[in-house]
Amino acid sequence: SLDKFKQAFSQQVKLHDAFYLRFLKAKGGVEQYISTDEIELLVHDVSNHADPESEAQALFKQCYQQIFNIEKSILHHSGLIKLGEARYWYYSVSHHLIMDGHMPFGLKI
Repeated sequence: SLDKFKQAFSQQVKLHDAFYLRFLKAKGGVEQYISTDEIELLVHDVSNHADPESEAQALFKQCYQQIFNIEKSILHHSGLIKLGEARYWYYSVSHHLIMDGHMPFGLKI
């Protein structure tokens, strides 16, 4: 169920400090710190569109092209795209500063 997926996501990100890394300009360079901000699993519902798959693919593209503001935002975002009653696509995107070698991906569930 969607609630169980959200719960599992929340538990998973809490295990890894990398999701909470933030960076600030400081005298002489950049400082990093661990944020206490909550990391939310975004849910987008495209199930009512005439062509949910095309709409979901466009949303995937938009999410992967989003520019991270290193000083003002989290450096990771994940979400579910609802295509139907029990049909979702999952995506995960991270800035390379927190997840080097992590490729953005989508998962049909």
